[in-house]
Amino acid sequence: MRMPSARVAVAAALVASLAAVAGPAAHAGAAVAVARSAGPQGPLSAGQALARAAATGRSVRVPGATTATQSLSANPDGSLTVHQSAAPVRKRVGGAWRALDARLERSRGGSVSAAVTTSALKLSDGGSAPLATMSALGKSLSVWLPVRLPVPVLSGDTATYRGVLPGVDVRVTADVQGGFSDVLIVHSAAAAADPALRTLILATRAAGLRLAAGRAGDITAVDPGGHVVFAAPTPFMWDSAGPAAGRCPSSRAWPG
Repeated sequence: MRMPSARVAVAAALVASLAAVAGPAAHAGAAVAVARSAGPQGPLSAGQALARAAATGRSVRVPGATTATQSLSANPDGSLTVHQSAAPVRKRVGGAWRALDARLERSRGGSVSAAVTTSALKLSDGGSAPLATMSALGKSLSVWLPVRLPVPVLSGDTATYRGVLPGVDVRVTADVQGGFSDVLIVHSAAAAADPALRTLILATRAAGLRLAAGRAGDITAVDPGGHVVFAAPTPFMWDSAGPAAGRCPSSRAWPG
């Protein structure tokens, strides 16, 4: 990517993990089937939940029908309600469902990972390790910046690597689906003039995947069956100081 001569420039690229999600009707049918098949000693069945809802006058969740994208509730009037999400909102961890949470935590293995994500995401805790590694469906994709990374400052779902170059920080934000966005923050015109920013090449390693670039600079990582496992839309850059006299009137520039 090429850096503009703006006073304060920021370049950003997003890499998002993609997962196949069945349609709402398929999930709903599966949930009801699971709920109805639950035995007396197993999770509360739909019939049992309906009886309890009628007796208490309150909706009752059917635990056995819960999936990553939906939940099922029995209502006092004898109906069932399916709560459906377009993307996963929870994950089964240690035998229990947990809400997805992109908060970053340091691990004993010397990496940073998100608390609960649909697919695995690891970030560098400094040094020459990959900036980020995503893993999904038995495949992985790692991305390196051409600099040695400092120990990041963690705040919620964001890791900030300060001073990767003079006057330049890198900010990485985790996504609950196991993807991430990385933003290169250039604090001054002097920092933007650094020759190292004229062309910034990110190294990648894809295990079991084939990388392909589109005309707009977007990238896809495809498995042998032709399915897109990871994807990155077109990176872009902008002047965060906003338009002013003597500056380029456009606050955003697409890489050439």
